[in-house]
Formats: sequence, structure tokens, C-alpha cells
Amino acid sequence: MFGFRGLLVLTVTLASFAALTSEARADYVVRFDCYLAHSDLSCADVRSALGGAIPGARLVPRGDSALSIELRDLEAGQGRRYYARFTGRPIGSDEELSFRISREVPHASGHDRALPLVVALVQRGVVPFLQVDQPGEVEDGQLTLAGRPGEVEDDSQPSRWYFRPTLSGGYFGGNLTSVSAVFGLGINYSDPEWRWRLEGEGRYRYLDIDLPGASLRGDYVQFRGETVVAHSLVDGLSLAIPLEALREPQNNLDLRARAGLGLEWVLSPFLAANETNLGGRIVGSGVYDAYATPNLESNLERGYFESRLELFGRVHTEPVDFELSGGLALLPEAPELWSTWGSLETTIRVADGFSIGVAAAVLYRAGAIHAPLAPDQLNPIAATTGSSFGELTLTTELSLSWTVGNSLLRSQDQRWQ
Repeated sequence: MFGFRGLLVLTVTLASFAALTSEARADYVVRFDCYLAHSDLSCADVRSALGGAIPGARLVPRGDSALSIELRDLEAGQGRRYYARFTGRPIGSDEELSFRISREVPHASGHDRALPLVVALVQRGVVPFLQVDQPGEVEDGQLTLAGRPGEVEDDSQPSRWYFRPTLSGGYFGGNLTSVSAVFGLGINYSDPEWRWRLEGEGRYRYLDIDLPGASLRGDYVQFRGETVVAHSLVDGLSLAIPLEALREPQNNLDLRARAGLGLEWVLSPFLAANETNLGGRIVGSGVYDAYATPNLESNLERGYFESRLELFGRVHTEPVDFELSGGLALLPEAPELWSTWGSLETTIRVADGFSIGVAAAVLYRAGAIHAPLAPDQLNPIAATTGSSFGELTLTTELSLSWTVGNSLLRSQDQRWQ
């Protein structure tokens, strides 16, 4: 009964809203940006309820609008907290108004009760953009409107941080015994103007190979760390400083350090629900290499400049994210040493913050500046596990990750992924 009554109130009130604004705006455009992760509700549910409750208004996913509504959700105790941000100009005002409100909905409410509660949350936020003062109440079939409260803002807001540890490993036994373990940690801060992202990963591998007349036993450690500070400019453009360090013994690299400056364009910097995204970036970097054994130029270390072009496409649905990307790297002083790559990654959200990642990548090097002069001097265990100099390399990976904080930011913020 409450859900029906709440929807009735909203329908009557917002019908008044459409009628009152029709004189000033024949077509009242409302930008509705919804992103719900693993919620009892889908964005389609809420959009459908709002579309039917605002006669004369046109809900659009992006672009110019008289009113912008953003809806998000996060796990909160025994339920989900829904956050709604409203940005627009109240009728008769020349100043823009922006505020956020939220409401927690218990899991026990279920879909049928959660929908009117979330719609009522949106109803509350629409109030300042009406000519009437606040949503009314229906009693015995009569609509009553009262005065507007002095303040509609809610201090609660989703966190701008997340922390994402990852762990994976494998074991294979037989004539070849292989043990591997991977641990990673990601830290991220996001707001509309800035993003800072730090990713680190360490890998350990042990091999014990018994062949007729020969045996090979040993281990090695590799790591990769990267951080990027990005600042949004305009229309999806952002400028960033990416930094990276890695150790790959199988590729003759004791250390590779890279510092660069890049420009990126993304169709949707903050991805909405069930939306496709496209983008690309250009990065110029200074690179320093320290080699495990002398490279083809008989150097144990080398400094040079590198330019990279990367293109990507991403699709977000409520349970799964897909990403297809590829790129090209060139060394201006040695153009024959180019490389290209492509990858496909699928992220499955199992529960709040917990996800499974499946990825496959292919890399082709026309030549490698770090190729060893004497390949037999490489760590034999490392060389057995995937050294590639000027050849095709295929990799696959399965990972488990747990995101602490605002887990939505991982897939929602599309800048400098």
C-alpha cells in the first residue's frame, strides 16, 4: 500500500511539475545518469518509473538539459544506500543549484518496495525545481502541498577512494612442477577534475623440470608498478603524468623505469549504466633500462624516448564489464623496433566489491631494444617461462579481486584506466 501511495504522490506532484514548467519550457529535458551495481533494482526499472511519472519531460542519458539527475548505490550495512545528485536552475532563478541526497533501503524490502522508495528519493530532490514548495501528500484522494524546507542537502556521499587487493596463483605437478603466486594492490582517488591511480603487482614463479638426462630447478620474481595523476580539461579530454617501473627477468630486464606526459580523450569520462565507451590516448615517455645481460648493442643500461598510441572500447552492464584495447609503440631513434598489442578483459561482479577477472592478450615485437646479446646467459628458469624478442607472445590470466571503498569507481571512472 505504501509503494502504491508513494508512486501516486510522485505521479500527481510531477505531473504538476510538468504542467507548471510547460509554459517556460515546452520540452523539459532531464539528464538521467544512472549507475547501479548489483542492486535489487536496475536502472531500467527506475528510468521507466520516472518516465511515466514526469509527463512532458524527456529523459536523456547525456547532453544539455534543464535538470541533471545522477543516481548511484553502495552496500551499506543491512541494505543499500542510494545517492542522488541534482543539478539545475530552479524555476525563476538565474543561479544553478546542486545538491546530493541519499536514502538507505534494507535488503529485506525487495524489488517491489525498493522501487517506490528510490523513486521517492528522486521526488524529494526534484522539489526545488518546482514552482510549488515541496511534494505533497495524498489522503482520501486529495493532494496537499506544503511549504519548502530551508535546506535539502545531505552530508553523506559516496567515498572518492577505493583500495583493491588481488590474489591469484597456480600449481601444476608431474614431470614439470610449476608453482606461481601473484599479489597486487590498487589505490584510487577520483573526483570530476582529478584522478590519482596507483597499481602494483608482484609475481613469484618456481619451476622444477625433470627430463631424461637433464633437470632444471629454480625460481624468479618479477614486479610491475604504475601510477598516474590526471586532470580533466574539457569534453572528455584529460592531461596526465604516468610513471611506471617493472622487473621482468624473462625479458632481460632487471629494471625498466618510464616517465611520461599524455593526452587522453574519452567519450564518457564517468561511465553510466549499460553504456558503451570509446577512447584513445597518446603518451610520450622517457625510458631507462637496466639489463640482466648485455643487449644487442652490448649495453647493460640504456636511455631512450618512446611514443605510444592506445585505443580502447568498453561496455558496462550491471553484472559484467568488457574491455577491448590495443596499441602501438615506437622508438623515434630506432623506428624498426616497433611493437603492437591487443587485449580482451572481462570483469564479472560476483558481489559488492568482489569480482573475477578473465583476460587474454597478444603482443608482437618487430624488434626489442632489450634483446640479449647472448640469450643463453639469461636466468634459465625465467627464459623458460615466456621470453619473447621480436616474436608473438600470448598470455591469459584469471584473477580474483576485492575492492574496499567505493567499488563503483573502478569501472565508473574511465579516465586513464
